[in-house]
Amino acid sequence: MKVAVIGATGRAGREITTELVRRGHKVTAIARHPDTALNHPLVDRAAGDVADPAALERLIAGHDAVVSAVHFVDSDPAVLVSAVRAARVRRYLVVGGAASLEVAPGRRLIDEPGFPNGVAIIGSDADGSHGQAGGFTMIYFDERGVSRLYQVMVGEGTVSWRRDDAKFSQTNIITAQGQDRLVSQGRMSRDGGAWEDDLSQEFQREG
Repeated sequence: MKVAVIGATGRAGREITTELVRRGHKVTAIARHPDTALNHPLVDRAAGDVADPAALERLIAGHDAVVSAVHFVDSDPAVLVSAVRAARVRRYLVVGGAASLEVAPGRRLIDEPGFPNGVAIIGSDADGSHGQAGGFTMIYFDERGVSRLYQVMVGEGTVSWRRDDAKFSQTNIITAQGQDRLVSQGRMSRDGGAWEDDLSQEFQREG
């Protein structure tokens, strides 16, 4: 497929661009400053501004899909949708953040007491794109701006996830000990070679 990614230099846009390229898709990376977008033979960098729908329409015309990874506060959704429609692109995907929605006038969900500092989303890895076919993939992100992708494995009485990176690798195994207790042990590596213990946790069901 040929996919246009709007906001390709942001955190989410870069992750999406990287994943599309890994799967063999051709990407047009659109940003106000595209020189910092992913450098790859399958990526064409293009300067574009969400405030200029006519120029945006020309950039995305001829693509199979468009992905908007632009922050909601930096764009007008109606303008983006109109540009996609004018370009006659049939698939339009938006990276959203429900936490930015207001629960009352002037009160965002993300500012409410009890809102989680980190969020993990797990989905089926049906074709094995991230490791084991039929397994799972987890994306984690938190308030620090951290965004990481993990391969998830489910075994007999265990759940584990792993991320391999030259600068920072992680693995974690959760083991069931009886019916009411879970033990979690994390490990980390800053060079891909030497591993050390990371966060350890225990969970006990009460009552």
